[in-house]
Amino acid sequence: MQILAISDSIEGTRYDVARKASTIKAYKASPIFAVPEYVTGEESYRTDISECLDYCFTECPPDCIAISLVRNAFDIKLIADRLANCEHSCAISEISLISKDGEVLVSAETYNAFMQYLLPQLQFLSINIYEAELLSQSACSDEASIAKAASVISSKHNVIVLITGSERSNWKELLYFGNNAMWLSAEDTCRTYNKERSLLMAIACELASDKSIVDAVKDARKFVSAKPKPEVQAKPSVNPAMYMQPQFSFTARAAQKRTEQESKPVEPKPNVEPAPVQNLVSPAKSLRDIARKIDGTEAASAAEPAVTSGIEEPQPGPKGTVSEIKEREMRSSADSISELQAMLERMKKLSEM
Repeated sequence: MQILAISDSIEGTRYDVARKASTIKAYKASPIFAVPEYVTGEESYRTDISECLDYCFTECPPDCIAISLVRNAFDIKLIADRLANCEHSCAISEISLISKDGEVLVSAETYNAFMQYLLPQLQFLSINIYEAELLSQSACSDEASIAKAASVISSKHNVIVLITGSERSNWKELLYFGNNAMWLSAEDTCRTYNKERSLLMAIACELASDKSIVDAVKDARKFVSAKPKPEVQAKPSVNPAMYMQPQFSFTARAAQKRTEQESKPVEPKPNVEPAPVQNLVSPAKSLRDIARKIDGTEAASAAEPAVTSGIEEPQPGPKGTVSEIKEREMRSSADSISELQAMLERMKKLSEM
């Protein structure tokens, strides 16, 4: 089951792509994200979603298309063009023209593009009370006027309409399809929706499971209203196919990279015993050096100097001779005995190594 989610992403709001992703993954579905604009903090980034849409409609058709806030008129026209000219499954939308607090979210140009190009391509609309008044051009003051507005919108634009709860409807929500007006209880409404979940994405997942529109909306409302269960087990690895789309959105590419890094198995390091440190100086030469230090001379023995890589080449001259012999210092017999004992102990230790 694969869901195409098209929306601007505004970090920390209900339009955050992370909320949509968590909802879709909770249904064990594979999300594809087309994000025209990504807003984080005070920074905003525009992206080209044309490649993502081309990929989805030609190579990887989704089971449901969910469209949320899109604030650029060109992007609205692009989405509408793909929907009009490519075979696809159902397309649903929370149009996000006006917030639930009455704040206008888009420009007049974007509104006109939505009404003229995108709305005719949709099969389902989730709207709030202000958007219901805008689309029906009538006041929604009580349940009767809200139902009338839903009827006007549904018949005029040939769509199924869900009007989310507000004080004017006593927080009940209205699902209008055909000539049927179904009021949904206020127990599960936008007042109690989990802020980490998206109602539109939940409806999309339910519809992709071949449920009827009534069952899909009811089950999605229950899912979004339910409190998330605390995770008590390790987080499962994410399927990289969830973000496998090519070059369509930098947010999805970043997610793909993180997913690939997290899902890549860590190869265990082989238990290799450290190789024994090799002494580049022969034992015989070591003993000669010790003896020289003990008796205070640097006279060389008659043996040929040891030569190894990384060690100085022997000085030229006859074998068994050195360039200089220092005069031995006179030492007391007691010192000589103690030094001899020390030498024997050190030689004993060397032989035991």
